[in-house]
This record gives sequence, structure tokens and C-alpha cells, in this order.
Amino acid sequence: MRIVAVLDEAFERLDRARANAEANLADARDLFAVQVEALIRSSGGEAITLEKLIESGAILSHFDGNHGENYPRKEEFTGVGVPYLSANCLVDNEVDFSRAKFLPDGRADTLRKGTSKDRDILFAHNATVGPVALLRTDLPRVLLSTSLTHYRCNEEVIIPEFLLVEMQSAAFVRQYETVMRQATRNQVPISAQRKFTHILPPLKEQTRIAAISTQLREDVSALVPPEGDPPEPRGPSGGPEVPPEPPEGGEPGGGDEPKPKLIIRLADGKERAITYLAATSYWGPDGKPMSAQQFLDRLFGDLSGLIADEDDLRRKWSDPESREHFVALLEQRGYDAEKLADMRRLVDAPNSDLFDVLGYIRFTTPPKTRADRAESVRHDGMGTDDEKMRAFLLGVLQAYEALGESELATRKLSDFLTARYGSIADAKAALGDVPKIRKAFVDVQRDLYRQ
Repeated sequence: MRIVAVLDEAFERLDRARANAEANLADARDLFAVQVEALIRSSGGEAITLEKLIESGAILSHFDGNHGENYPRKEEFTGVGVPYLSANCLVDNEVDFSRAKFLPDGRADTLRKGTSKDRDILFAHNATVGPVALLRTDLPRVLLSTSLTHYRCNEEVIIPEFLLVEMQSAAFVRQYETVMRQATRNQVPISAQRKFTHILPPLKEQTRIAAISTQLREDVSALVPPEGDPPEPRGPSGGPEVPPEPPEGGEPGGGDEPKPKLIIRLADGKERAITYLAATSYWGPDGKPMSAQQFLDRLFGDLSGLIADEDDLRRKWSDPESREHFVALLEQRGYDAEKLADMRRLVDAPNSDLFDVLGYIRFTTPPKTRADRAESVRHDGMGTDDEKMRAFLLGVLQAYEALGESELATRKLSDFLTARYGSIADAKAALGDVPKIRKAFVDVQRDLYRQ
């Protein structure tokens, strides 16, 4: 049976992880998410959107704790009453009531939504995103803060223990990470959640997968130290603190969280600091899951075959035609747009050019931000005294700084010209003939990547 083969492979990989704990410790949680995904996919279940599950009655209730203007104030919380849960209460798939706040019964009665009960699945979707828990309580109700959503299962169709596992799979994590990459806040709105797909096998398979995943989680936990007790760091390290609960619809305070870093060593013997990405999965050309270390090892090897040194990378990247060809070669080797986005996040350079990300991975060159590169070119005058051409190139640099190196593709040139001047003819009247404009467009890119 296929599910047995998947399970055998899962435990075999965990055995290898034990044998090489230092290299695999940080990837253990990722490994659990990837193996759960493989387990669920092998079950033959159907992929259904949450919206459809609600319509069919498989999910009985799906609400968050957005209380709007009725959001409780700090001074209203007491030491007893109705528990009021936030994202920091979700610990190891359970609800830690010792971390809860409490509202008096009378005040709790004024909250018309955001209540939850025994066997609901809770999902942290705001500020802290990703933790899930199965709520077990004898209380008639608990209250949810703005950071939590509850999923109430029709247990004739979906077993909560299975949904708990399914929402930790790499397939589910990729869906909410995609939403977060497209937003400026750490938030997965309830409307976006309803577009997510869930794989739903028969009840018997759900029970089996939940039981198998419990064993997998125990084996993974043996590789991962408990929360608050991180492994001995070799460089900048440590887990992120749970952000403060944001006001309703507001931003969490305190600025950006420090991201936990791992130190890895690639084939050249040099160390790189990478960001720990919980439950992000990587896949090899054979379709098998890889750890972050293995992913970067493979990328390093591929880059070594494509570029000889930093000057070679700079030459290939500085011209839009050769850059496009180089990116196509990367895609042929399995590094599509999603993988390239993962690379930026791995080296904690979300606002850097892909040139800098590749340079860091291949040569350990510290990455610059796009803003730094654009400012350097502006400071140097952009290689022209023509005020109209300078104004046009400033627009190009602004687009590059905001949206990335894709704005520097040759096919974008006509878009820039028509957006600014209305037509190519009017652009030529202002800037000169097309070869002159194209030369300035390419030259400013050479200046961007000169250092």
C-alpha cells in the first residue's frame, strides 16, 4: 500500500536525521511538515476549498476574533472569568490556558463573535501566523482575540485531529506563506483562508494519518529542543518572541522581530548565515523533499557550473538579455519564481536584487538592498547630462527599487516609455531614437551592478 511506503520513507529520513543531528536539527520541523504532506497526498483524498467545505456542511463554523470597536481594553481583563485566547496560547498543538487573559462574564456576554468550544481547531493568522491547536476544554465557551480563527468540524466528515495535522503540512503552509509574501503585514485574512484548499481523505484514512503523524511528531520532537531552549548557537541565533497582540486591525508594536539564523557550511568550506523558515519545503529534481542545507548545497553546485567568478556573474547580470538567459537556465534546473523567492528569504534579503542573493550563496559577498544600489546610481548622475533622459531613468530606478530586477527586462522598456510619454513616437521626440534610449536603459543597469 502506498501510504505504507510513504511512512517507511518518513521514518528512514528521521533515522538519518538522528545520525546527523547537527546538520538536520533546524530542519526537523520542516521535515515533519514535508512528510505529513507526502502522507496526506498518498491517501487519495480530494482537494477542496474551505469555502466549499463550509457550503457542504463539512466545516460547521469558521470565524475569527475580530471584535471591531468592541475590542476589549487592557484594563477590562481580570484574573478570573471567561478565558480570552491569543496566538501565544497555542503551544505544541494544544492550548495553554495559563497564558490566557480573562474577561468578566458580563463583559464577555457583549462579544457577539469569536467564541470557541471543545474540539475546535484554532489557527493563528495575525501577527503570529501558523501555529494551530486542538482546543480541549470543559468550559461552555472561550473567547478568541483578533489573532485567532476557529475551524469547527462536522465530525461525520472531518476529524479535528486530522485537520490539526493537515494544517501543519507543507502544502497548507505554502498557501498562507504565499498570501503573506503579497502583503505588507503578517496576516492571513479570513477571506483568504476560505480560498485555501484542504485535502480530505475518507474518515478511516484521516484516523490513520492522525495516528501516524503523532508518532512522526514524537520522533521529530526528539530532534528538536523544547521551546525556550534553543540549540547552542554558532552564530546569531535564538527563537523569535511572540509579537504583542495588535489592536483590532492595527499593526503589532515593537518593530520587526529578530529572525532566528542558522550557520551552514557549503562545499567551498565557507559559512553562510541563513534564516530558519519553519515548515517551508524544498523538493529535488527527483520529487523527493530536501532540507534547507541540501537545497543550498545543490544550488551552490549548480551555480558553480554556471558562473566562474564574481566578475562573470556581474557580466551576465548587467545586460538584460544575458540576465534573462541566465534566469532561464536556473529555471531549467528547477529554480522557478517560487524557489527564487525562497532564496531571498533564506539569506534574509527580501529587499535585495537576486544578483546579491546569488552572489552571497556562491561567493559569500554581503548582499546590498535594491535601494542602496539605486541610490548609488542616482548619486553618480546616471551617466548622462540630458535632463529628460535623467528623469526617465529615475522612473526606471524607482520601479526597480520597489518591484525588483524584473522591471529591468528589455520587454519593460516600451511599457516605461508609453506610461511616461503616451506613445513611442512621443518618447522618441523627448529622448531621441530607440537605439539611444535602449543604450541608456542598458547602461544604467551596468552602473547598478558595477559593485
